[in-house]
Amino acid sequence: MTRTFLTAVAVVAVIAVAAPAATHFEVVKSAPSSNQAVAESPKRIQIWFSQVPVEAVSQIKLAGADKAEVALGKVVANKASKSISVDVTAALKPGAYVASWRSAGDDGHVQTGEIKFTFTPKKQ
Repeated sequence: MTRTFLTAVAVVAVIAVAAPAATHFEVVKSAPSSNQAVAESPKRIQIWFSQVPVEAVSQIKLAGADKAEVALGKVVANKASKSISVDVTAALKPGAYVASWRSAGDDGHVQTGEIKFTFTPKKQ
């Protein structure tokens, strides 16, 4: 076998192994974004993923620094934007918040994560 042929086989093998990893279900962006300081109480939390999220297992919970959960609406999955979102039905008090999410992508494996942000209203 020639060196060129062996190199080509090695490249194909690396691509074949790396391709599934490139399509792993993960957060692409969020609003509010991770570690963001927002000046206005968010009306909605939205999280975009690398794959279409499965609505049946998708959830978002929001809690303040005191661990008390904030009232939220129903989580909605949007196939076109590959996102899940939820309306924040209560005005937030200034402070730190954690949006805990759970969802799954094409492979059905449930993933979880957190988006941390701080609500710091503008001084009047």
